[in-house]
Amino acid sequence: MLHGVLSPFQDEIFDSSSSVRAASTSLYESVRQGGSAAALLESLQAQLKQRDGELMQLQTELAQAERARLQTQSEVARLAAKAARADELQEEVAQLRTAFTAVEQKYQTMLTVGGGGNLQRMSPCELHW
Repeated sequence: MLHGVLSPFQDEIFDSSSSVRAASTSLYESVRQGGSAAALLESLQAQLKQRDGELMQLQTELAQAERARLQTQSEVARLAAKAARADELQEEVAQLRTAFTAVEQKYQTMLTVGGGGNLQRMSPCELHW
């Protein structure tokens, strides 16, 4: 029965869009219509305790989300650095392949022009240009 008496204004009290004056008027009218002030305060305290619990839960969830965001941000930064290094290595490999092809062509030219003699025993890495 008490819950039925309080329910018309319970949501109004904690509704952020309601003004303080409207909430005060609703409380006054509820007590005037025969509701017990003690029961009303008890109900309001219970609601406040519930909202405090909800607030604590939301703060915990927010802290967890912030930790997850920071971890994700750190992981993205780590992967971005790794990708940049991979790009550098890829360019270096391409340059080394080009250099190797040039050395190999010179070596083959020397084998052809020189008749192969002593050059056949040497690898391209041993040749100094």
